[in-house]
Amino acid sequence: MTSGSGHKALASSSSSSSSSSGGEVGTSTAASKRETLWQEFFSDPSQWWDGRSEKVNPRYPDFKHKKMGEALWLVDNRNPSWVVAELAAIAPGTVQLDTFSWNRKLARYVKTGQHERTLELFQHMQQQKGTSPPDSFTFVQVLNSGASLGALEQGRRVHAQIVANGCEANVFVGE
Repeated sequence: MTSGSGHKALASSSSSSSSSSGGEVGTSTAASKRETLWQEFFSDPSQWWDGRSEKVNPRYPDFKHKKMGEALWLVDNRNPSWVVAELAAIAPGTVQLDTFSWNRKLARYVKTGQHERTLELFQHMQQQKGTSPPDSFTFVQVLNSGASLGALEQGRRVHAQIVANGCEANVFVGE
């Protein structure tokens, strides 16, 4: 990757030269912040939620930092020119979904009555390497879909996972 120190030097030199010229201080500060956020994204993509596949509104961010809450959009005229090349260079799937992101997708399918897709996504979630384990919210979504479909065998397998993960004591899952 090329997102190392070269971009950091570029960010600091561009912000200092723009701020000394006057007039565009606010714009250069925003551009500098945007560039810093993209550098942070490329230094550790696992710290960012990838919302690209679940966007229902273009105003929703493509990436959101898990702790800071900072957001990034791919289509943004404030993005540095090198972002597109960097995104093309990282392998697909580099940004891993965490349990919260999986649960959001599962809940959306349940809410819209797409129970087959819920169960398919749950199976896909379990097959992904490096994915966080399912939690009680995951199991609630999967059990709702299984019950809606009358998928008794699927329900038995999910119940075994619930017991194995220690979630049977959860009020929402165990009853």
